[in-house]
Amino acid sequence: FPYTTLFRSLALTVFALILATAETHGFTIRGMASWVATTLVVWLVTTIGAVSLPELLGRQHADSI
Repeated sequence: FPYTTLFRSLALTVFALILATAETHGFTIRGMASWVATTLVVWLVTTIGAVSLPELLGRQHADSI
């Protein structure tokens, strides 16, 4: 089960990068190593944000009450 979620999120990240490179003229990724590295960096930053941002926003909201 965790591997399915991981694979799905990585596949969606690759799909988003493909759309970004196809729809913009200034954004290019060349070479397989660059694709893998870019996918992992984007996925990692997104995952960290998804985990830490609700915690951070929830804490700020609780402080203002």
